[in-house]
Amino acid sequence: MGWHRMGDRNAPFFDYPRVAREAGIAQDDLEKLVRVVYTLYEGDDMLASLHVLRTCRAVRDGHCAIREAIEEWRAEAEGQEWHQE
Repeated sequence: MGWHRMGDRNAPFFDYPRVAREAGIAQDDLEKLVRVVYTLYEGDDMLASLHVLRTCRAVRDGHCAIREAIEEWRAEAEGQEWHQE
């Protein structure tokens, strides 16, 4: 999921793994994020990869915490409005 169709099949469309490392996002949290975003954008791997990248950048730049971002994406995927407590 989220891999180039040409060239290196092990590379995502966008380099979100590098940004996730820069942000200090744990691998299991990154996997949760990827799973929920790719489920929401099933069939559009490029857009899903872009959203994962943008979320990782937001975490890296201090705009949100990874767990909050995952919960927000889950709520969107489930069609619910997300409220921060």
